[in-house]
Amino acid sequence: MVIPARVIRNWDMEPRFVSRAAAQLLTLLEERSVLLLEELNPKLFTLVPDLSVVKRMREEMQMMKHYLVLCPEANKQGLPWKIGIRTHMIENSGNYSIKDLVDLNNGVLLEEIRTVYDTMHTHITEQCELCKARGHLCELCGNDEIIYPWNASSITCRQCSAVHHRACWSKQNHCCSRCTRLQKRRALQDKQTLDTDDITENGSNANESLSDAT
Repeated sequence: MVIPARVIRNWDMEPRFVSRAAAQLLTLLEERSVLLLEELNPKLFTLVPDLSVVKRMREEMQMMKHYLVLCPEANKQGLPWKIGIRTHMIENSGNYSIKDLVDLNNGVLLEEIRTVYDTMHTHITEQCELCKARGHLCELCGNDEIIYPWNASSITCRQCSAVHHRACWSKQNHCCSRCTRLQKRRALQDKQTLDTDDITENGSNANESLSDAT
């Protein structure tokens, strides 16, 4: 049996003899995604390049999932759930099972994820007009290229979730045009509220003065 501790510590997949009770437990846990690998041994992601690739693709598939769950056509096709992916691979980016790690070492998992990734990506960016319509245009340059949060050349504003070209974002000193516009709008609304309050207060004072004079 493959020993989980040896895999996590040293990426050691060598099978070893264990007791019958231990073998039953390891078999029971083999496909359960209970290993928070990045917490248990973050160095593995440097030592095993494919782990970093899988992590990035899982993070991007989670973003794609937000598009697919709102798409009637994707739901009709069973995307993303019925395309041969292990559910936890698109539910989160941190949980692994021992089987995942063994399959990654054998080249099986990465090929599986790439196939699913390509299916999801093609649906959103090429096949489905509704999903494409949910893409973004960079407000900083006005280019009509549709961009998505998972594009390597894009960056998402943490405040308002607008998506920009990374190069445009850098040129603007990391300033988001949408946030700037929203801040100006809020400032204008606050000023209008204050002006209205001042008018109301002045009107009340004038009425009180008339009453006193009477």
